[in-house]
Amino acid sequence: MPEKRSLVADFDDTIVSRASEAIRAALHNTLIDSDRHLASEEERRIIDQNWGSRSSVMFSELFKDEASELLADFKSFSPEKWHSIKNTYLTYMRSMYANHVRLIPGSIDVLQRLKLKKGYSIGITTATDAEVVEKNVFEKLNIPSDLIYPVISAESIPEELAKPHPYTVLRILEAHNTRPEDSAMVGDSINDVLAAKAAGIGQIIVVRTGLLEEKMTSGEISYDFITKELGATVIPDISHLESVL
Repeated sequence: MPEKRSLVADFDDTIVSRASEAIRAALHNTLIDSDRHLASEEERRIIDQNWGSRSSVMFSELFKDEASELLADFKSFSPEKWHSIKNTYLTYMRSMYANHVRLIPGSIDVLQRLKLKKGYSIGITTATDAEVVEKNVFEKLNIPSDLIYPVISAESIPEELAKPHPYTVLRILEAHNTRPEDSAMVGDSINDVLAAKAAGIGQIIVVRTGLLEEKMTSGEISYDFITKELGATVIPDISHLESVL
């Protein structure tokens, strides 16, 4: 019987592609419906700076009036206003996300082999709402329901415990009853790497299919920083995971 260990995975742009496009569209449509209009460059800058945050953090920044000392802070909205905006966003996510994202070729095959042949239990930590992932995407993309457990979303925890905090990573290990040093994490962002390091994960893998790849290509973050300073292994995409585990 293979040794018991965990594989903690990010979801957006790690297991599925085109996720960032769907999320940006859902955020943009929610802003328009809420009568909040930003220049496209400003909207993209704010979203990029807060990528991976839960929706309350994202909208807090998107609704700030930076031209004034008086901030139209999302947290100061009435509970009714907050629920309206959040529900609008989730409605767009449910209708757009599952229809837009696509499995990265080979992603499910490699996860199944790692589970069956190498004894990995697989869990997901993501900023995307867990219901959207489990009820919409899993069904739409025919992801086996018994392959991945648990799915922990930043939407369901306090803001301060979202990645790069190790909380969601450690919760997955607890659910699997595995040790950090025997486990691995794969993701596409710097927050994934930092969360894995803080949790004491034994092996950290970065895929070049998401935000971190954009930052490396632009020179904002160097390849050497990821591999030498942070100690992560870089692979083209998740289908190459077996070669490093």
